[in-house]
Amino acid sequence: MTKKFLGFIFAFAVILLFGINVKADSPQVTRLGGYDRYQTNTDIVNQMWEKSEYVVIVSGENFPDALSATVLAKKYNAPILLTYLDFYSEQEEQLDKLGVKKAFIIGGTGVVPKSIEDTLSKKGIEYERIYGNDRYETSVAVANKIGSENGIIVTTGSDYSDALSVSSIAGKLQMPIILSQKDGLEYAQNKFISENNIPKTYVLGSMDVISNITAYTFPNAKRIAMGNSRYDRNLDIINTFTSYIDFSTVILASGADFPDALSGTALAALNGNPIILIGEYSYSGRTEKANDNFIETLLGNEDTKNIYALGLEGSISEDNLNSIVNSSKALNIVKSNITLSSNLRFGNMGMYSYDGSDYYRIALYAYNEAANVWLMGNYKYDFLVDTKTLEIYKMYNDSDDIIPLDGNNIESVSDGEVPMFNGMLNIPVFNGILNIEQALDLVKSQIELEANEYIHIPFEESRLITTYDGDKCYCIVKDYNETGDPDDRTELCEYLVNISTGQVTQCIQGQYTPIS
Repeated sequence: MTKKFLGFIFAFAVILLFGINVKADSPQVTRLGGYDRYQTNTDIVNQMWEKSEYVVIVSGENFPDALSATVLAKKYNAPILLTYLDFYSEQEEQLDKLGVKKAFIIGGTGVVPKSIEDTLSKKGIEYERIYGNDRYETSVAVANKIGSENGIIVTTGSDYSDALSVSSIAGKLQMPIILSQKDGLEYAQNKFISENNIPKTYVLGSMDVISNITAYTFPNAKRIAMGNSRYDRNLDIINTFTSYIDFSTVILASGADFPDALSGTALAALNGNPIILIGEYSYSGRTEKANDNFIETLLGNEDTKNIYALGLEGSISEDNLNSIVNSSKALNIVKSNITLSSNLRFGNMGMYSYDGSDYYRIALYAYNEAANVWLMGNYKYDFLVDTKTLEIYKMYNDSDDIIPLDGNNIESVSDGEVPMFNGMLNIPVFNGILNIEQALDLVKSQIELEANEYIHIPFEESRLITTYDGDKCYCIVKDYNETGDPDDRTELCEYLVNISTGQVTQCIQGQYTPIS
């Protein structure tokens, strides 16, 4: 027996404001980039800092030690400087212009050479080198400088993207980032745990990144399971910490390499702004644009006013940037003319062509309280914004007919009037992609269990994510267990939860049934 999908049971009214005004402000876009990572870093510092008594110095060639630097930079509201063998002439000028009195050097001399110290000494700038024997010890050394009274965030030390994605949030919360191995901890990490009162620990990544034994060695640990690609994980992190993020300004950086994003972390941390990774990734033999539609939806719904794009066109193309800005503006146009009930939001569905014209297509999303996500609903119509005239239209999903939106189109839409739109649900959700805990909560909200039935995340890591109908899905298992002995259980079925849409499909012996 199933429960009605929460996103569909709300009766709601879509109230169109009298008259149509297509005026909507686009986010202000500023590109910060130079001919290489060091020039980009210089542009970022020049843009945001006129004076600073402190700077944090990291290697521009080797990412691991630098990953822990952002939280320290935020502690002193300091910029991060990328260095190579020594300071470039422009960087030396920056040190003078900023009025730097103290520098924190992150990493040993094999990472940031002694020549950096020599230049600082000549300028009369005090310096402190914070380092360990490896990236893990260095992260602990930085954490000791920050303190653990607000908690800590644990990320893998084998890839830079997760630490970069969470860095500005960690900076705002003043929660140091501890780098971890998959299995087991070093002496320095265990010593840090034993000597500090750690009220909470966020562990980023699933069991194939940081094992359960390692994760729960940290006090008061909460695992935040995330998707496969760095772009999915970037969204998962933003979703998890949304309440701590200031979306009025957004930082866009290439997900293909770390230097530009690393330079931007201190900028993002100043006001708790998110870093969103841009790029492409391959999955199941196809190449997809990362974060497609999510960014435009996010910027439109969060009323983003400023976008900083880090790097030149080789990092973020002008076409990609224009697409993001124009699509978010289209959502803003619809949003500025239509008032929704509180359980509804708009979401971008990409481009739509009709009768020789091109449109931005905007759909309605409903809030699912159980899983704490916005999911696309099968509502009576979507909205279209003409790419040239910016005029707004309604498109009826049962017929694909479109009509201009004006003051006479006011109507109420109830759940009973909602037809399926060609069975299509493979549209990214507003506020990002589900994580596996949300998928579990979503299944719990839609099914009723009989006595001795249990649903849970699979014990085998290889079963966590699967593919169904061409889309990535989380797997949730339903068992029958009368004795309570974990070994005495009978698997009844699987529930496949589409990572992008939240659609739940029951699978029993190869037979698939959508749950709604």
